[in-house]
Amino acid sequence: MGFHSPLSRTIAGLGGFVLALFVTELALRQLVPAPAEYGLEAKLSYLAEAGGDFDTIFIGSSRVAYGVDAVAFDEHMAELGAPTRSFNMGVGGMTTVEANQVLSRVLALELPALRTVVLEFGAWDGRIYDRKNALSNRSIGWHTPGNTWQALVALGNTPLPRRQEHPLTWRLGDFVTHFDALARNLFCVGAGPRTVAGLVASEPAWRRDKWLTVADLEERRGFQDLSAIDDEFRVRGHEEFLKRPGKFTRRVAHIPAQIRAQVPLADHHNLQALAAQIGRIEAAGLRPIYFTPPGKLGQPLGRCLHAAGRLPAYLAFDDPERYPELYALESRNDAVHLNGLGAALFAEYLAREFMALPPSSNGSGAALDSVPAAASRANGSKASDAGPESGN
Repeated sequence: MGFHSPLSRTIAGLGGFVLALFVTELALRQLVPAPAEYGLEAKLSYLAEAGGDFDTIFIGSSRVAYGVDAVAFDEHMAELGAPTRSFNMGVGGMTTVEANQVLSRVLALELPALRTVVLEFGAWDGRIYDRKNALSNRSIGWHTPGNTWQALVALGNTPLPRRQEHPLTWRLGDFVTHFDALARNLFCVGAGPRTVAGLVASEPAWRRDKWLTVADLEERRGFQDLSAIDDEFRVRGHEEFLKRPGKFTRRVAHIPAQIRAQVPLADHHNLQALAAQIGRIEAAGLRPIYFTPPGKLGQPLGRCLHAAGRLPAYLAFDDPERYPELYALESRNDAVHLNGLGAALFAEYLAREFMALPPSSNGSGAALDSVPAAASRANGSKASDAGPESGN
């Protein structure tokens, strides 16, 4: 069969069409903005426009968004002799895998002053808990081929759920949903309206966001004080929390035993992805620091991974014996989140523990490594005054 036969021309034409479609799709994907939900696009947009002088960025879920007061943290760091300028990149509902995609977006900005990336620690869980939002713009947005593969690997390593459900059905359902989100990501399904809106908008996304005000970004640097948010869902959650304070205190009583448990490293569902993430941060000349905010449960896995050398730097604040103020009812909005008072206390503890960190082994994160050793030791002793060592 020659090249000029009808069948050959048809195959060549189809091949050319598919190639042109693929190239066009790649070009259009560059125009698709980050999902807007809960301020993700606004924060990334602000970093791209005004983030040139930030040297420290915090990435994580709502526990970061509402718990890390970047301005207060910087004030404490300055008082301790190591000035920083930080930004809160926390967004409600962010999973470990989505945080990896947000990290990629942050690294792609190549912020000139950036030295340290602080990530909320998680087990790289590939399970889908919220079926209602499994195919939301946020979920589709992080389902790049690489991230989807890492989620599938994690899913394969995840223990069977406790609920009475056939293992094959459970795994198959989550696998199918991940592939569905991947396909929607690759073909930009549903991204047209927001892409066009972004192209024709006269202002950047951070100035027209409905989840974050300009002051939240310019003055508070991404931090939102739950005590000042007039949101029905948050207010109702706080009221319900105050109605049953005993439930929280009973949970807190179990945390000291939980955090001292020795758990297998395999409880992290994708150690290879974690190592790759650390490698990417260090390859960019930055220092990775992982941390666990004060929540309603104790999480021993981060401590065990740090002890095994899998986490280069790890700060654990899920310890009511060492940080009792962070677990006081007056410091909480609910069982999971701090309120404004709690965030202010947390900023001070966070700064002290930063100062107590040893220098990074690879020379990344020079802003922290430049702190004199004597100052680090002195401030490390202050941190230890808060209570007994928790093993981190």
